[in-house]
Amino acid sequence: MKKVSTLLQCLEDARVADWSDERSPGIHNDGIWLYLKRPWWCPDTDLAQVHEWNVRDLCNSLNGCYEAPDRWDELYGKENPTEANR
Repeated sequence: MKKVSTLLQCLEDARVADWSDERSPGIHNDGIWLYLKRPWWCPDTDLAQVHEWNVRDLCNSLNGCYEAPDRWDELYGKENPTEANR
């Protein structure tokens, strides 16, 4: 998989099912979230989600994701959690 280095590359990456940019000044800053497609797994969160406070760290975390279908199925089942909740 090609390494990402920008927010746009992260959002367009084939591993990403959905995303949420919740950065804002002040108390409600919740960073940037990427929700991964099956079977991708993030070792930093130990979930199928990447969460970071800035783009550089987001790119590094997404670049470190790996395929883990058994772990994915164990936690989420066979469906993508973002699709199951729609």
